[in-house]
Amino acid sequence: MDFVNWFKPYRDQLVHAIGRLDGTENFAFKLGALPEGKRFNELGSNGWRPDQYVQCAGRADALAIEVRRQNLDGSFSQLAVGRGGPRDGEPVVRVPYGDGHSVLVYDDEVFGQAEAVEIFHRYFQTGEVGEAYMLREIDLG
Repeated sequence: MDFVNWFKPYRDQLVHAIGRLDGTENFAFKLGALPEGKRFNELGSNGWRPDQYVQCAGRADALAIEVRRQNLDGSFSQLAVGRGGPRDGEPVVRVPYGDGHSVLVYDDEVFGQAEAVEIFHRYFQTGEVGEAYMLREIDLG
């Protein structure tokens, strides 16, 4: 989906997209930059796989948010977004999505629609989630 401001303000488009997430049929949303000079419908059948992005999974009222960004050495990190809080032990809050999948996060890493929209909107504008949030590296191995 291309974001075009003349159709509807960007924030309103994010409210709609994230608000549709029901945790089962519509359970994820990803936002990243398109290749320079390209539109989404020009990317072909292989679709679009950005190197850096912000994504969420779950329901509009209980979302886990992650960012993927490039490190100085050229490698990439997957990071959980949170508000900051105790990190005693492993994450135990389960955010379900899709057909039986889930992600485990800490309490402060679960977001509602309104805050998720603000995080995505800031990322859309700046490429960052904002200084108010802490990032925790996720081991995808």
